[in-house]
Amino acid sequence: MARKLIPGVYRISHIATGNCYIGSSKHVHDRCHEHQRLLRKGTHINRHLQSAWNKYGEDAFACDVLEECALDIVVEREQYWIDVLAPAYNIRKIAESNLGMKMPEIAKERRYQTWLKSSPEEKEAARQNLAKGRQKMLD
Repeated sequence: MARKLIPGVYRISHIATGNCYIGSSKHVHDRCHEHQRLLRKGTHINRHLQSAWNKYGEDAFACDVLEECALDIVVEREQYWIDVLAPAYNIRKIAESNLGMKMPEIAKERRYQTWLKSSPEEKEAARQNLAKGRQKMLD
């Protein structure tokens, strides 16, 4: 059974300083988990956030949902929270959707290098997750 999509705005915070990253997604809970997975692997695209994660460790950070909202206003609500909280880790200060954006070549290369270092078990798990994602799109 497919999980219900919950659009919304989330925050990844450095607990001690309050420095944070604000983002939005059509499935806010999965997006928080995806950020954490990339940060743990050291491959997060946001170098400011990755550097802080590496320096202070996973236990120094928390990910929470700021609000759940309709998908058609999620970018607008993300901008509201960016304006209110002035997040230190956001590179872009203007919220916009990443749907349809192409990944920079350097990011593609970093992900490829990480893939090469992955164990056979990690590669197989990634393949299975990709297959599940493709199946969800067809459903």
